[in-house]
Amino acid sequence: MLTAYSIGLYFLAGILYRAALQANVAMIIAFATTLVYLGESLTKIMQLTGILAATAAIGGVAFRNIGIRFRRTFLERGLIAELAIQDSLTGLKNRGAFERCAIAGCW
Repeated sequence: MLTAYSIGLYFLAGILYRAALQANVAMIIAFATTLVYLGESLTKIMQLTGILAATAAIGGVAFRNIGIRFRRTFLERGLIAELAIQDSLTGLKNRGAFERCAIAGCW
């Protein structure tokens, strides 16, 4: 269940990468501490904590790559939208932008 939660922090929670990474580290530390408190053997603690840490690392790498791709696409779309409403020669807004602004009441 914790492995699903670990991956869910990256993809489903909607939080930033650094916050998800910090939550995963805190979860791994709390999990290992709980196993020590329950009196589990050192080999079992290392094995289970290692599996959880590996899952968190795989999710983190995947989320990081997806996040970079998402930000790049967002910036490219914004640039394309800006170029679509700007005259390439003068850099002024074109007629379509003026009409959209007149309809929306930008001023």
